[in-house]
Amino acid sequence: MLNPRPAAQCRYDLVSLGEIMLRLDPGEGRVRTARQFRAWEGGGEYNVARGLRRCFGLRTAVVTAFADNEVGRLLEDLVLAGGVDTSLIRWVPYDGIGRTVRNGLNFTERGFGVRGAVGTSDRGTPPPANCAPRTSTGSTCSARWGCAGCTPAGSTPRCPRPPRTPSRRR
Repeated sequence: MLNPRPAAQCRYDLVSLGEIMLRLDPGEGRVRTARQFRAWEGGGEYNVARGLRRCFGLRTAVVTAFADNEVGRLLEDLVLAGGVDTSLIRWVPYDGIGRTVRNGLNFTERGFGVRGAVGTSDRGTPPPANCAPRTSTGSTCSARWGCAGCTPAGSTPRCPRPPRTPSRRR
């Protein structure tokens, strides 16, 4: 039986820890032929925080890092629109070309019929990978619950991934 601390003793009901990416949706078409995209924010842990905030009115926050550039500011605005507290976000200086850090992008096509959704990510040097716990925000926060993905796991900056096999799609 889990016994979280009483809500009155905590600043947040849930704090999530993980990467938030800019999701680019081509609508009904395919990424390879799209000329327009709709922009959304997304990431597994963040989606939990946003959902709990929007559906149940819980107090939620996200611990992550963004490259300090226009894409990072767009992501911040989207997170704010979702009602999630952004005070624990760490801003990482941007070098102008993304060599040392850049915000992750995810291009996602909708599924049709038996074909599932297809996603293509660009996550070269995500800011949370450069955000060690001891250097994150320096803030203390209390939460009743927390959720985290692979970004904070272990001491390596990125989660090990199985080797990719070449795609046979054309």
